Amino acid sequence: MTLSKKLLALALLGLILISCNFPLIRGQAQPTATKISDAELLATAVAGTVQAIGIPTQGAQPTEIPPTAAPTQPVIPTATLGAALPTTAATARACNQAEFVSETVPDGTDFNFNESFTKSWTFKNTGTCTWNTNYKLIYASGNQMGGPAAVNLTQSVAPDGTVTVSVPLKAPGTEGTFSGSWSLQAEDGSVFFSGNTVKIDVTAQAFRVSAVVTDLEDHEPDACPYDNDYTISFTATDAGKITYYVSDSTGATSATKSLTFDKAGTKNASFTWTINDSGAYWIKVYVDSPNHQWFGPFKFDITCP
Repeated sequence: MTLSKKLLALALLGLILISCNFPLIRGQAQPTATKISDAELLATAVAGTVQAIGIPTQGAQPTEIPPTAAPTQPVIPTATLGAALPTTAATARACNQAEFVSETVPDGTDFNFNESFTKSWTFKNTGTCTWNTNYKLIYASGNQMGGPAAVNLTQSVAPDGTVTVSVPLKAPGTEGTFSGSWSLQAEDGSVFFSGNTVKIDVTAQAFRVSAVVTDLEDHEPDACPYDNDYTISFTATDAGKITYYVSDSTGATSATKSLTFDKAGTKNASFTWTINDSGAYWIKVYVDSPNHQWFGPFKFDITCP
């Protein structure tokens, strides 16, 4: 017999028993029974039958417990440090300090035996103290080349001002390379800005301009403006070509000019300078090739009527 038929038979049997509902012992008072509905009785009977015949009942499915979220760690705010601003340390200016501006007779210039020349340096006062005429350029080391022990400044120089210091020198009487070093010295004797060098090559027959002179002189013209004619004389040590230009006290500078020598000797160049007013005037001559050297200043006075 199939399972469904067994269940049906059991259900019918249960209904029959319920419908009889008669007392087992007549004449005795029966306790009042709690009335159970037919549907409840049928369900009870069916459940008992199923259990009796070993039909497994589907167990209750376990309730799935949702995973518990891990507690969120509180976010601790962190302070953002501002970028450190660069600090510029002010560089203190010393009382006495200098800066190189320019020079004449650059290192490696050729000279004849015992040839005289002038080396000049232009310096800028980059300190906080004014240089007075007790400041000096002093010989420090190396070959002194016949120069003095010291040359005083010819003018006071305020901070950020410039000054040119010239030293008369003489090449040695033997061939070779010679160098000397010069330094600035303050009024109190302290030395600063050292290492200003003179470095020359001495040979027996080096082509050079050994001398420059002019015929400029004081003059009282009959009237002004006055055309002041003058001559510059160049003396060379050998055959060769020189280049030069002329600067004057008004700040004017001529074009670069040249002279060619076919042997050692002297050549002249003529110039005219129109003077409008009375005053003290000067010119300087720069021999670019081969000397790289200033000559002068050549000073003169003009007195207009």
